[in-house]
Amino acid sequence: LQQQTGFSIVDEVQSKNTFVQQLQQHKPDILIADYNCPEFIGRQEIGQVKNWSPTTNTLIISANSDNATILEVIQSGVTGYLTKSCSREEVIAAIHA
Repeated sequence: LQQQTGFSIVDEVQSKNTFVQQLQQHKPDILIADYNCPEFIGRQEIGQVKNWSPTTNTLIISANSDNATILEVIQSGVTGYLTKSCSREEVIAAIHA
């Protein structure tokens, strides 16, 4: 994505411990996260993103493609959900959506 015109990656979060601090510091336009990464972000954190950074949209990219998981994630307030089998073009389109 760094090579795509108009995008800049402001940070990569390595743990839940720094997630909120970095989100509030950078206030990115979009947060791209893996929902299956328990040491980083889960349903509780996804639901709080707008509280911590009101202008940040959240795009989840996950290995889960079952309807129950997708519905749970969408209900928690994300802007978009893609599976890891998606193409680069689909990621870019979701960011622009």
